[in-house]
Amino acid sequence: MATHSFVLKEPGANADTIIFLIVRDGNKRLKYSTGEKVNPSKWDKAKQRVNLKADGVTNSDKAVNNQLERYVDALDKLVSNATLNKLPFDLGLVRLYLDREFTHKQAKAAQTLLEFADGYQKMATKKPGTRASYVTTIGTLREYEVHRRKGRPLGFADIGLDFYLDFVKYCQEVKEMALNTVGTRVKIIKVFMEVARQKGLHDNLAYKGKGFKVMKEEVDSVYLTEDELAKIYGLDLSGDGKLDGVRDVFMVGCRTGLRFGDLKQLTPDKIIKAGWGDVIRIRTQKTGEVVYVPLHDQTVEILKKHGGKLPRVPSNQEFNRWVKELAQMAGITHEVATTRTQAGASRETLRPKCQLVTAHTARRTFATLAYKAKVPVQSIMKITGHSSEKVFQSYLKLGSEDHAEIMQQHEYFRPKLKVVG
Repeated sequence: MATHSFVLKEPGANADTIIFLIVRDGNKRLKYSTGEKVNPSKWDKAKQRVNLKADGVTNSDKAVNNQLERYVDALDKLVSNATLNKLPFDLGLVRLYLDREFTHKQAKAAQTLLEFADGYQKMATKKPGTRASYVTTIGTLREYEVHRRKGRPLGFADIGLDFYLDFVKYCQEVKEMALNTVGTRVKIIKVFMEVARQKGLHDNLAYKGKGFKVMKEEVDSVYLTEDELAKIYGLDLSGDGKLDGVRDVFMVGCRTGLRFGDLKQLTPDKIIKAGWGDVIRIRTQKTGEVVYVPLHDQTVEILKKHGGKLPRVPSNQEFNRWVKELAQMAGITHEVATTRTQAGASRETLRPKCQLVTAHTARRTFATLAYKAKVPVQSIMKITGHSSEKVFQSYLKLGSEDHAEIMQQHEYFRPKLKVVG
């Protein structure tokens, strides 16, 4: 809960000194000059106001108290608005609000959302994939302006819950986007709004409200069984160096749980000797965390085959295309039911499993097979980087048969021998 107080800049001064407003929100603190001054001899520290009974009090001193009450009223209004609309209390917003109410400072020259977003995506130092998502989101917003707003540009103040609901409806019903695609668009709009707010271009926090959520669903997510991995590993690819390399990288991904980007930096110096055997020690690109991964026998064979370093792999997109071909060559073609929300409706389709295999399947396979093999969950999470067991459990792709198999290994389901005396 935010608290506030008034303090003097120089409480020991003999002349008038500035009164500061201090706003605290947990461990965060905002120090704001009210522009009001008072002689310390007239200041009541306990009441944090000018002592109107002090000697030499003037009408100007009385006006100071009135102005301080205005600051208190403004803060109360801001806190009430955040609470009513279930918005986070933000000290950056407090400064902008006070500037506007008391010093008449205005934000920088007004920009439309798309003008800002277009300039930001050109200057942002992001990965190519992220930049591409920015561009496609800007394109969708531009189409939204034409079809929903008759060409009227979106301002920062327009990005509220009404916009959110209509934009999602437009994406689903008019553009017929999949739910995850809509979620990505919303996520990037929130990025644009946050960066613009930090630059002082607006004080609208509606995009941070609970109703302004990023939708997401798991789609086309499968894992490979030990039998299926054996089929892929056993393929004779001696006549195709590219497929052979992709297969080996994919297999190491299935046996280490490392992300696609981390597999590309797996070099001999990442293999170290520990007290219990050789392990991979690597700092992950996504989180910056150092992880240790025991070496599976197949990982050892593959690294030895390639001189301790994995072969170079194509882009993620090309890699996904090649691993689908590998799965098909291995005969992993049985149909799998997948559910996907598109155009606002949930649809179930049957697709060959080989078409659902991607680079990310390797991490999911590692986690699921390790779990089925009764490796401690916390140990698996140290490698996959999941922060909570709840999230990790949702990451696993275990069907009813998988759970039945796990349960069958439990002593409760094992037949107990009767003692015949």
